[in-house]
Amino acid sequence: KALEAKGPEPLVVGQGLHHYVRENLERLARETVTVRFAVPSRLDTYMFRIRPLASPSPGVVRLRIESDSWLVRQLAPYLEVDYDRATRHLLRYRGVSNIETADGSSQDVEIRYAYGDTP
Repeated sequence: KALEAKGPEPLVVGQGLHHYVRENLERLARETVTVRFAVPSRLDTYMFRIRPLASPSPGVVRLRIESDSWLVRQLAPYLEVDYDRATRHLLRYRGVSNIETADGSSQDVEIRYAYGDTP
């Protein structure tokens, strides 16, 4: 069986979401965009929306990545990310991670990134 890529929405897989955001940062800073996120191990795709939030500081784009379904949004976690508008560097990630607790459940994390070319 093969994973079918149906629909007009951009299809992203894994780190492709990060690259999609970086390539489309100016548009995402202004408007909500829907993407289809592929999970090859399940041979399925899921609709997510990326929407702009209020910027925490000048030059930073804050986005929320969440299910496109109103019902699923009530139950499922979301991600919040900050990107530097000029460099397109990921500055902050807040949300569920693949780092498990001792009992095997997922953790919510906040990760702040520092780069050698920024103060």
